[in-house]
Amino acid sequence: MIPATTNTLKNEYWVVHHNVLNEALCQHSTVMSNRFVSIYISRLNPNDLSSREVSFTLAEYKQIMEIKCVHSAAFKKSAEDLISIPVSIKNAGRLKVFPLFSEFTLDKNDFGDWMVTINCHDWMIDYLFDLKGNFSRYRLGNILNLKEKNHQEMYKFLNSHQH
Repeated sequence: MIPATTNTLKNEYWVVHHNVLNEALCQHSTVMSNRFVSIYISRLNPNDLSSREVSFTLAEYKQIMEIKCVHSAAFKKSAEDLISIPVSIKNAGRLKVFPLFSEFTLDKNDFGDWMVTINCHDWMIDYLFDLKGNFSRYRLGNILNLKEKNHQEMYKFLNSHQH
């Protein structure tokens, strides 16, 4: 598990993923889910599968998801929204649909601090880790500065076709 830091939104973090995710996620995503997914991916090490479980402090999570009040219903709703993000992969006439995340946990750590831990689904591994080609790499700050869903999607598309 990656230790939580207060640097979740550092602009210089890199987001690295397979290009197929640009199209696979855009149909069902929102500005907020795009934001969270980019931050989640920026916390991964694409060369280390053990980094797939990412933790955020409660304060970081509230900041990312723009949750104003500490109310269990708000956290439950945001968790359900994240867990229900589908990934639709079309390849050679085949369609495969699966969830982006497999688990969302809100719990206290050993130090008594509330933490949000999220883990990608097993089927996401090929699109986030050990990437050999056909992948995008961009700075987290570039996507966080875009406040419209279509702007985020256009940036990802153009980035994936840059070379």
